Amino acid sequence: MDKMYKNDELSLDELVQVTKDFIKLADRLYSKGKITEAEYDELTFVKKDFLTQAAAEKPNIEFC
Repeated sequence: MDKMYKNDELSLDELVQVTKDFIKLADRLYSKGKITEAEYDELTFVKKDFLTQAAAEKPNIEFC
């Protein structure tokens, strides 16, 4: 099981891209009125913080 997990790990760049895609989806849902501002904030707060930390660790990473 551990070996399978290690092969499935994402690189920091891949995690950043997945996170950016998630935030873009949340942006679309919010702009179309599918989720409230509170829901949007709840969905994206930690993810935006992750991108900030990733950018500090690896300066070539752009924030959304």
